[in-house]
Amino acid sequence: MTVSKDVAVKIIDSNLHSDVDTESFDYMKEVAFGFEYGSLSEVIRKWHNNVYIKLHAVNNDGTTTTPNASDFAELQSIVSELNELITTIDIVLLTGGSSDECVSETHGLGSAGTCSTTGYPQPNINLYITTRSRWATISGQSSGTVSSLNGQFLVSTTTTSITSAKCWVISSESETNRKSLIREEITQPLGIGKDSATHSDSIFYEDAEAGEFGYNTAFSQLDKNVIRMVYDRRLKGGETVAQAEEILKKPFAVVSGESYEFKPSTSQNITVQQDKLDARFEDNNEFIG
Repeated sequence: MTVSKDVAVKIIDSNLHSDVDTESFDYMKEVAFGFEYGSLSEVIRKWHNNVYIKLHAVNNDGTTTTPNASDFAELQSIVSELNELITTIDIVLLTGGSSDECVSETHGLGSAGTCSTTGYPQPNINLYITTRSRWATISGQSSGTVSSLNGQFLVSTTTTSITSAKCWVISSESETNRKSLIREEITQPLGIGKDSATHSDSIFYEDAEAGEFGYNTAFSQLDKNVIRMVYDRRLKGGETVAQAEEILKKPFAVVSGESYEFKPSTSQNITVQQDKLDARFEDNNEFIG
């Protein structure tokens, strides 16, 4: 007896489309193309490899302390939620319980010491819960640069991908506000790198002129839709707003079965490839959110 098995990859695994879910795509345009600061081109950048997150609770003098149990539980919950929304990669929390294995190391500049690279798999997102002063030291920034911040992320990128990140949440905030900050600072370096004053229930909400910073502790439905659209298999990374809008349109045809693929038009494909070729000449840099 011959047994056949469909091993094709299901390319379109989302029911979100730019020409149908226009509110979601409009919000995606606000928060997911480029980053808040820096000079990177405003295109889609996302992770193409699995994400391994390591949590560090650090005293002001740089010594390790035990992570707050509530902070750790919140991070576990966020990772679980993100894995429900993103199907193209796995997101793994490496810290095995509410303890940190770097007990003998003083956390200094990111390139010093081994704590941020300890373990296998090696972490590619390091989340620090510490003071402003210690974060300035770890991140290599001046104290003035971070003086007004309660959280921040730094990413390393290529023209299409995000390859590593460092994130920070201030340890002196209230437990509820830390929950919000952890959620935002872990999600933004996945490629949703901008704040917006449009939707007050979003974790990306910030209206600096009005002095409003949201502190939402759950993903809104729009947040979830944007995360899913950024990690839609149809987007490969490097797409402009116009290219992403075209690629994410609802297909004209419906194909029955579990696996199907729609290719962009020849002209569209040429445009995407040309833009990617041009983008190769951009420098790789670290950008701040």
